[in-house]
Amino acid sequence: MLNDYPLLIIHLVPFSTDAYDSFYRNHADIVILDTSVLLPYENIIEQFKQCRWNYTVLLLSNNKQQHPDEDQCLYLDNNYFNKKMFANILNHIVLHTETMRQDRLKLAINWHGTHHLEIHPDTYCLAFIKTYANDQSITKNKLQQFTHQATTLCMLTEIFHTQNEALFYISRSSITKDFSLNLLGQLSSKLFGLDSAFIYQRNINWQQFGDHCLTLKHYQNYSVFFSGKIINLSERSGLNIHNLSLNHLNEQCHQLLKALLTADSSLARHLLQYIYLHLIKNSWSMKALVYVRTSLEFWGKLIHTPFDFSSYRSVESELDGLLQSPLLLPLHYQSSSLQKTLTATVLSICKNYASGWSLDQIAQDLCLNKIYLTRVFKQQFNYTILETIQMLRLLYAKYYLIFSKRTVSDISELLGFASVGYFSKFFKNNEGCTAMEFRKNNDLERELYL
Repeated sequence: MLNDYPLLIIHLVPFSTDAYDSFYRNHADIVILDTSVLLPYENIIEQFKQCRWNYTVLLLSNNKQQHPDEDQCLYLDNNYFNKKMFANILNHIVLHTETMRQDRLKLAINWHGTHHLEIHPDTYCLAFIKTYANDQSITKNKLQQFTHQATTLCMLTEIFHTQNEALFYISRSSITKDFSLNLLGQLSSKLFGLDSAFIYQRNINWQQFGDHCLTLKHYQNYSVFFSGKIINLSERSGLNIHNLSLNHLNEQCHQLLKALLTADSSLARHLLQYIYLHLIKNSWSMKALVYVRTSLEFWGKLIHTPFDFSSYRSVESELDGLLQSPLLLPLHYQSSSLQKTLTATVLSICKNYASGWSLDQIAQDLCLNKIYLTRVFKQQFNYTILETIQMLRLLYAKYYLIFSKRTVSDISELLGFASVGYFSKFFKNNEGCTAMEFRKNNDLERELYL
């Protein structure tokens, strides 16, 4: 009898332990619960309320008076329930469903241009694909293969695609019993490469479809962390970021700098891989990524070997670029004793640049003559010690302006400047704008990642 109603997805619940999971997986229109053998059914109904599509629960009961009133629940007395009554209920639900689906919602999705679409009352999934390898671009041919191979799971409707991004929606009414977004993600990886990303969001009410597209678009600011991932956005609601100890990150950056100064390229490579693939990749934290970039930018300036981070679209590609860059080439010193002296000097600067240390204090702590220290430092790096300290202060000033809510006065004090006036003059002379102008120009990034 149920086969006569192909428009409806009907779910018979055999056991309470898997009732909700099966219901959610199948996106059912009708759930039939026999309260005489399935208790406590109230907990199952409470779970159903999390779902945003229109559904009906048929409660088969011997005593309607025992059950409280619930929205979307119909109570059927087992003593009088028969096939004709059930057919009438199904016909009523079919009529209601067909009436609802006559409605339409016109949307304009502003993402890589404006895309117009029209959807009907239903529940939807959004699926987003992003590629990272140059030889795995998103072509029409590959999209056709993808949508064709996905037909065993669902019908994909394209909203837009570019050379390395594509957005689809899936209506609940088009999914099959084998539907799984993880399987769809695996299919995407096979076609678009293992370093591509598949991001999805499910259980979207049709009236909130446009809002969820904006949420997904907002997530693209984190796309540097997506490579090789299948991501369920509903599990990361609210842009939750994994906790990452910045003290631990700072210690790893310190060890990395020490390895670079001592020309231990093998250790430097190992530390870079650990920092990028373990700490940064898993944290989804741009704050952490830019902190590491700041340390590396300092090293690049110190050895006069700049590195452009802007050209890399993923954590992995940035790491590969660093591993192949001249930044990791061993430094050459005139002697091992000079290496120890200059390594200790740079590490001391990095540790104490914000404490207002003078050259006298640095030389005293290292038990060295300050004239000798000044000369060998300048010869090796072509910077004075004061210039190196100011270079580091400027880099971290920009970092704090973007990634903290501290006032300019607080940042000035934090970095060891004698006065906020001196800091402001120093910042403008080096950046060509005031600290507040710099913060305002980077305000979007600051708000997004804090």
